[in-house]
Amino acid sequence: MGNRELKFIHFSLPVATPPDVSNTANDDTGLLLGKRKRGRPLGTKNKKKDGEKAVSDSENNGGPSSGSPDDSDTGTVPKKRKKSRKNKNKSSDVSWKPGDSMKVPGNAINQTAQQITKNAHPQPADTLNPESMHPTPHPITPVNVQSPLHRARHLVDEESMSSFENRVDISTLCEEGENNMNVINDIEDVNLLDTLIAEGLGEEPDGDPEENGLGVVGEDPPHADSKRHKHQPQFPSWLSQAFEKAVAELTADRKSLAGSSRHYTAGNFWLPCKDPWFVLRKQDLMPTDLFIPQFYVWDPLDALHGSGISCPNCSRTLTRDGIVNRPRRVVDIDQCFFLIGYNYACRKASGGCESKFRSWHPRILQNLPRPLAAEFPAHLTWRSGISLRAFGIVRSSFQNGMGPNQVADMFRVQHLRHYDELRLRYLHTKISRIQVGGQTYEPFRPFDDRSDSGFHGYTPSGQWLRDVYDNIMESHQETLNQHTAMLSARICAIDHSHKIAKQVFKVDGVPIFTALLTMTNEKGEIKGCFFVPSKSQSQYVDALQKISEELTLYGHPQPQAFYTDNISDKGMLERVFPSLLDDVVAVEKYSHLPEFSLPDTLHPSILSSTSHINNVVRGILDDIPLTGQITIGFDSEWNVDTSGGRIIGHGPPEIVQIAYKDQVYILRVGTVLAEQGSLPHELLNLLQDGRVVKAGRQVTGDLRRLAIASHQEPSSFQGGLDLAAYAKQQLLIDDAQLSLADLTASILGQCLPKNRIQQITFDWSSSELTPNQIQYAARDAWVSLSLWHKISQAPAPSLLTETSAKSIGLPVIILTEDHKKTAAKGVVSQAASHHSVDGINITPTRTVITVNEVLVPGTVMSQHQKRSLQEMGIPPFDVVTHRTHVRVIGLPPNTPSLPSTMFTSSRPTSPRASTSSELESETPMLPPPCDEEDPEMSDMIDVPLGDMISNIGNSDETVGQIIGDRDIESAELGSETLGPNQPASFTTIIRTRVIKDAFHVFNMIYISRSHGLRVPFAQALRDALLVPHPEDKRQIEAYLGTKNLKWDDMMRYNPSWLWRHCRRTIPPPEIIYPLVHDVFMTWGPLKDAKTHKPLFDGKAWKKAKEILELIRCGFVSDPPGVSLFYILGLDKHANGLPIYRCVRGTNFVEGGVHTHLRNMLPSRNTSVRHMIICLLDFILRHNLLVGTYNSTGKKYCGHDYIWLLNEIQELEIALSTVYATPPTQLSWVNGNLYQKTKQAMGIMPITESVRVRSGMRDFVESTDRKQKQVYLAKMQGTCRPILPVHTAAEKKYFNKAMRDLVEFQTSTTKIKPSAVKIWNQQAEREDDIYYKLEEHLTTYLNGKWQDNANSKESICQAIAVTEPLTKRLQNPARTREIINTSAMKPSTLQVTQGFDENPTQQQRSPVPEAGPSAVHDFADANHLATPVAQTAINLSVARATKAAPEPAVKPRKRERECPRCGQSICNGRQAWFRCQYACQDCNTVSVVQCVGRKSEARTKRRCTSASSIMADLTPAAREFINDISSTRRLDHLTT
Repeated sequence: MGNRELKFIHFSLPVATPPDVSNTANDDTGLLLGKRKRGRPLGTKNKKKDGEKAVSDSENNGGPSSGSPDDSDTGTVPKKRKKSRKNKNKSSDVSWKPGDSMKVPGNAINQTAQQITKNAHPQPADTLNPESMHPTPHPITPVNVQSPLHRARHLVDEESMSSFENRVDISTLCEEGENNMNVINDIEDVNLLDTLIAEGLGEEPDGDPEENGLGVVGEDPPHADSKRHKHQPQFPSWLSQAFEKAVAELTADRKSLAGSSRHYTAGNFWLPCKDPWFVLRKQDLMPTDLFIPQFYVWDPLDALHGSGISCPNCSRTLTRDGIVNRPRRVVDIDQCFFLIGYNYACRKASGGCESKFRSWHPRILQNLPRPLAAEFPAHLTWRSGISLRAFGIVRSSFQNGMGPNQVADMFRVQHLRHYDELRLRYLHTKISRIQVGGQTYEPFRPFDDRSDSGFHGYTPSGQWLRDVYDNIMESHQETLNQHTAMLSARICAIDHSHKIAKQVFKVDGVPIFTALLTMTNEKGEIKGCFFVPSKSQSQYVDALQKISEELTLYGHPQPQAFYTDNISDKGMLERVFPSLLDDVVAVEKYSHLPEFSLPDTLHPSILSSTSHINNVVRGILDDIPLTGQITIGFDSEWNVDTSGGRIIGHGPPEIVQIAYKDQVYILRVGTVLAEQGSLPHELLNLLQDGRVVKAGRQVTGDLRRLAIASHQEPSSFQGGLDLAAYAKQQLLIDDAQLSLADLTASILGQCLPKNRIQQITFDWSSSELTPNQIQYAARDAWVSLSLWHKISQAPAPSLLTETSAKSIGLPVIILTEDHKKTAAKGVVSQAASHHSVDGINITPTRTVITVNEVLVPGTVMSQHQKRSLQEMGIPPFDVVTHRTHVRVIGLPPNTPSLPSTMFTSSRPTSPRASTSSELESETPMLPPPCDEEDPEMSDMIDVPLGDMISNIGNSDETVGQIIGDRDIESAELGSETLGPNQPASFTTIIRTRVIKDAFHVFNMIYISRSHGLRVPFAQALRDALLVPHPEDKRQIEAYLGTKNLKWDDMMRYNPSWLWRHCRRTIPPPEIIYPLVHDVFMTWGPLKDAKTHKPLFDGKAWKKAKEILELIRCGFVSDPPGVSLFYILGLDKHANGLPIYRCVRGTNFVEGGVHTHLRNMLPSRNTSVRHMIICLLDFILRHNLLVGTYNSTGKKYCGHDYIWLLNEIQELEIALSTVYATPPTQLSWVNGNLYQKTKQAMGIMPITESVRVRSGMRDFVESTDRKQKQVYLAKMQGTCRPILPVHTAAEKKYFNKAMRDLVEFQTSTTKIKPSAVKIWNQQAEREDDIYYKLEEHLTTYLNGKWQDNANSKESICQAIAVTEPLTKRLQNPARTREIINTSAMKPSTLQVTQGFDENPTQQQRSPVPEAGPSAVHDFADANHLATPVAQTAINLSVARATKAAPEPAVKPRKRERECPRCGQSICNGRQAWFRCQYACQDCNTVSVVQCVGRKSEARTKRRCTSASSIMADLTPAAREFINDISSTRRLDHLTT
């Protein structure tokens, strides 16, 4: 990075860059706005205090380019800055010095405006005088030290450009020794200046101390210049006192608590502070009492409990050297908090290097235990910081399309809201104490008041937040690129977006880049995303080549198909991805290998009769041992039904091939099945006997078909062994889907001929088999047996024990650390018995392997210095690895007993449409539908058919019902243009895997929206192109029948629902060519009923011809054998119908990426650096969301801090080797375990061939970093940035070159390479001229240059005619015609009536009535009439002093009482007859003698005996009265 980049601290990655101030845009990052170095004010010098020794950069940080987030973090002395020359406009009689705060008289700024624009343009020097200057919270820096951004803002603040130029010499704005850009060059367009200021760009003034920290408390740092801090604002007293109190407390704790803080002992990093409610109890409350700073104490030396921290330079133990003399402010979501840190020193007395560090220095954080370092709550910049949770908000905001200024405004609003909430509490408290004696009232000052009692509020600028975000995300850029590099690319789509390039990166209105190239994979994940300067393929072919190389590096298969909207990319894509030529040329896939053939002594036996078959099979069964098994090579063949080159069905099995020992038997079972309806009984016994292992490829399906054909249970035939699964279990291959030919090549190293035409055309039911058929059938069975023997020779892999780890020469394989792939093959090395290898100790858990073959070169060997296998060199070589990552394959033992999982019954599988067990994997599946989310047709004028075919439903009239009037002339033109229906030849053998997107094909034809036949024509074209899958259609129709609906109903009203549940295929050209030809010829000549114009005009017929040619060449049809659908899940609302996701076409790129990317990337006034970082973040989040959904059908619910999850998985993998617990499974591959990618998203470097051809020099950091747009030049790899023609100097030089240089003069429509070299040589000599490519100069030549030349020539020709009118229009006498010349003055909104003059609640305390002077002052301040001001004051007093509403209290429920005695403690509350007290009326105790009052009539006396009302009593009362009336009860009561 350049030496002026914003620095930050993050515990996970130290940053060593030279000091800089974070709130300025610099030359490295700014595109539209120029920047300059920042540090201390110009003119200051570096000094060190007496007795202090400054430590050099090299001693402390390893070199002059390193630094720390604070210029005193390491005790180093910052480099000296060059002084700027004096400002020519500076007045000699003004006593002002750089760094002083001053206020321009008359510049009134309200609180909100101060947050947006902190500086006002200085008035001319003669208007300033010492008396008018006084300290202000908004210091104004002199013109000569202002940043270009502030100069631009002030330029707009002036009444006109000319008035500014008259007062300030713009030439003086550029300082000597600084690479500043002037105002015009900084801004894309002068007209955009108003917009820049309105959005609040660069709201902090240049050199704002508040951006760099809050003044100084106590002693200056040793290296600080006293002049620098002499005029800096001090801490407000409320903060100074709180800080001093905290320091005193920490110091006292260290002396009294054995050197430990009481808060650390209690387990807190935060110092306790009071909440505002408890502060409000203070009697004489002041605003500063509510300014309660929150302090976070960071002393990791204390937290480690004496473990100590090593010096990063010399590894000696660091000791404390006091508390940092000022707190560090950190921006949080709605307020700021402060860090209290310690100085750490490496003492000379203990043999140290005398280095000094602050406790938050990145190198200190890096040396801490990760759990402790994670407690640090902030990312620190040079002088400030942002909390971790606030940065999370910033990142999420940028990810969702918010610009930096909007994010800054969000923080400003939250901070102001928090401040005003404190203010409101304060005012409520003061109102409540208005009658208490001894009270004083001091109003709250503005949020950003910088006086001693002010709040000193601060919110970051958008530019500062942008730089912080860029720096933090740049530290994880390697992780983001690695995550993208680890993705697969089975089916890819590639497309250019020119709209995004036009929206961003403009210089003088000219885009820097031509397009954004995006490549997606089969899951819609972004595999590559690059800005390209031109349309030339040479600009991005290197990037695609790196993708191809890294697919191999990480063990991914190469692409099977590539979709593009530009078929001219075919040749380039096939060169970059050779896999796209697979099956395209009519040669065997493994023709470079020796052909597999039968032994000369082997002569296949053809058996047709039942007896012959039984005899042979009986002999095989006799060889089965009592306690063992035998293995045979097994295969079967059957006939297939084809139509147009596609397989549409298959017949019963005709041939069964068995290879046993040294013989192959071809059993013609088709005849036996036809005659007897069953297989020979001995063959049935063999097929049903599980002791006979039937080895083959996809043998389970063969056994099932034989069982069904012989009327047996499908699962009755046992013993099938799939060779691909067997080989994968033995770790010989990684993919269990390999075909028989692939297995032969991989394991035997031979080519198994597989002629697809023979597979389809062989007639296996013929009375006699041809020699080719016999050879084909026998070879499949024999190769299966050969493969089984070869695979069986490799024993089952086992863990490497501690004993076998010393077995020299033992064959082993090395797994990747996640145990998903085989990384390498080799043997136990002789060095395994050594004590160390390459300085690595050989412990019992480690071993040394001699690698003979590398399978995944990118695998990182964590035990061997974290080096990748590729970095080890050419095999053989030794590598140290953990024993748990090694598997023993050993010497070939006896044939192993196969695992039960390999012996499968004939499970029901989908019937194969092939002639052999091998053909299934090569037979094309019925293809897919596309993502159909296109615009509605009602909004189209000239409708491209591709936009109509997707979701268009059937019209009310079918095609057959339309009777159209044919245009004879159009029909003849179509017939002549398209030619005959059947093409001369078809490319039936040579296919292509580079396919043009089908909807782009039909977008070539535009149909007028007003034509009445456009909808039925689109339906016919759709039906000819896309064929629904028959099984899916059958299931959908069955479901629709339950809803009283039909297929045609859904096609008409909701076609998109159909295509989510039904796959569609685009058949081969032999089928669709004649159909599409007929559609064009039928519909093209038909006339519109209203306009009487044919559907196709001449242009449409030509496009139709081009479309047919694309179809004929196979550029539209689906590639055979490539699945284009994923099943996302089952639709629970539609009886479990599958929901499909189609990967056909480029919709993943256009609709999935480019549409959303335009809304998520910043579109204006941004830097190249910020744009690239936002692009990387977008790619990561897009891949997580889209990749997870398209892989699992579920929404991704995790976060996007993948570096955390990667590290979590690594630690859990390490723990799993000890505790045998499974680690976390990620939805992506942990890239930390693999070799780091060299691919970077965003801006691609210019290729060496282009640089040489264009005469460009390479970028050299030491000499080329001090220039405009250095970040762009560095990314492009050229010493000068490559930009389009945009500056005045470039336009002037282009005119001169076209006039004087032969190389330019001879360029008519294209600039020659020799002319480009001359231009680039001039660019190296002149600052305002930049490098150009041929495309840049050619575009300017054919565009603006010719337009300007034509405009000048036209004006010259018309001058004689237009000159009289021009004189009349510019006549000065016309000023007398001006009316309404007065301009309105800005005024505040006033409402003078409609006051609420009826306050309803009573005042709590009377307030003295406002006096006349107070009313007058209020009226003047708010521009109100006196009566209105008086009314407003009275109402405010009434509303402020009205009593607070009493809380609604629910009335207490009446306590229940006994109706007889009236007491609430009596048992009679529940039942009167249980009363134990005297009657409240007659004072009788016994309830038998007096029943008392009734509960229903508590106010009526009823003193009567129970016996008199016995009939009226309840059963319970009667029972109780009778009980107590007995003698026993009476005696008990008496006692």
